[in-house]
Amino acid sequence: MINKQRKFPGNRWPEGETVILLRGKVGDVTNYAAWAMGVRWPEGEKVLLEDRNAFEIVSYAKFAIKGRWPEAEPTLLKSGRPSDIVDYAGDVIKGRWPEAEKIILKAQKENFWYAIRYARDSIKGRWPELEEVLLKAKDSIGIVNYAKNVIGGPWPEGEEVLLEAKDLWAAIFTYARDIIRGPWPKGEEVLLEVGDPEFIYNYAREVIKGRWPEGEKVLLGAKCPGYINSYARFAIRGRWPEGEEAIRRIGR
Repeated sequence: MINKQRKFPGNRWPEGETVILLRGKVGDVTNYAAWAMGVRWPEGEKVLLEDRNAFEIVSYAKFAIKGRWPEAEPTLLKSGRPSDIVDYAGDVIKGRWPEAEKIILKAQKENFWYAIRYARDSIKGRWPELEEVLLKAKDSIGIVNYAKNVIGGPWPEGEEVLLEAKDLWAAIFTYARDIIRGPWPKGEEVLLEVGDPEFIYNYAREVIKGRWPEGEKVLLGAKCPGYINSYARFAIRGRWPEGEEAIRRIGR
């Protein structure tokens, strides 16, 4: 029924509307209003408001109303997921939504990405309140994503957290590769202190993109022929006499 009507955008089908309203499925209401009518459908709005489905509310506002839907905003603020609230701010309001910001900031740790999206897409710049939350939570992934997607470059305050992160590899490697886009001396000091040959090899290959003399000492003493071979192949791109000698010693 709905697919048939979608062939004629702007037209209404009264008999079909009756069926949609009787069934009360919010997805059908949104699809009919957005893709068949292309305008607001007051009768359908009652169904959406009663059902309180945040995703469908955002879709209806975006594709049918093509703007804010004040009557539905309290429902979004009360029961919407962080993703729905951020989508509404970015896709419908196309700017800041002050009433929602406290809710976004209070989101659970795994939802920091939605707050970062809000800063990027709605604030379109740094969000000091979010920075404070990220630093306090010591969320290394959130800090890297914020630096990459909002600041667009290094974030000195966040670096101190990254250097003490539990997931050092994700924190230091990703920050150096994606934010600094080159060697990060402070991060290198930590990697060398940890002495993990996998970290050393991948950092040399993906960040330095060549030899890393300080890291070679770690590789030579780690008794890991696989990383010695890979380092010679992808970082040095040639023979490595010291590595060959280390492999011979390991095999004895």
